Amino acid sequence: MKAWLAALAALLLLALPETGQACAVCFSGRSDESRAAFLLTTVLLTSAPLALIGAALLWLRRRMRALDAAAARDAGGAPAGLVRGGGEGSRAA
Repeated sequence: MKAWLAALAALLLLALPETGQACAVCFSGRSDESRAAFLLTTVLLTSAPLALIGAALLWLRRRMRALDAAAARDAGGAPAGLVRGGGEGSRAA
């Protein structure tokens, strides 16, 4: 019996989509201004997390460069990324 009622409810929702609206505000604005506002809001809410991730990566990159520069000043040589390993022609100190 429950499965029959669930199937009937699903059929009614598919046949009459207006009865299953999740948000009355979303479907009330049919004008171009409302559509533009919804589009702008979607773009803003989509780009905000991407901007935060980009800002975090930029901060991390700058922090790593500052740490490399500080390590190079303390060691008196090249930054850690530019130090070459000892080969056959290198001398031990």
